[in-house]
Amino acid sequence: PVPAISHAMIAPNGPVAVTLPAGPAYIARRARANLIVAITHYEGEQTRLEFSDPIPNDYGDDGVRVMTQQLADEFSRLVQLYPTQWHVVQEFFPGVRA
Repeated sequence: PVPAISHAMIAPNGPVAVTLPAGPAYIARRARANLIVAITHYEGEQTRLEFSDPIPNDYGDDGVRVMTQQLADEFSRLVQLYPTQWHVVQEFFPGVRA
């Protein structure tokens, strides 16, 4: 199994440590592929799909951790843009309840 990795992330209430699965970065490294974050959000009654710039797959021995931190950084950016539109089925930000 691929372990989860703890990362810094900016939550609606400020910086927090979150645990993100390392699987997406691990699979990207194995496939020699870039990672792309995709999210949906609402603008009025319209649903929008947004993609990040690619997260390159070229970070040496520490690549999975670095790529997963870049995923956390991108999610941080998106949470700041759309703070009321996060729907997850588990507690994601410690101490923050929907």
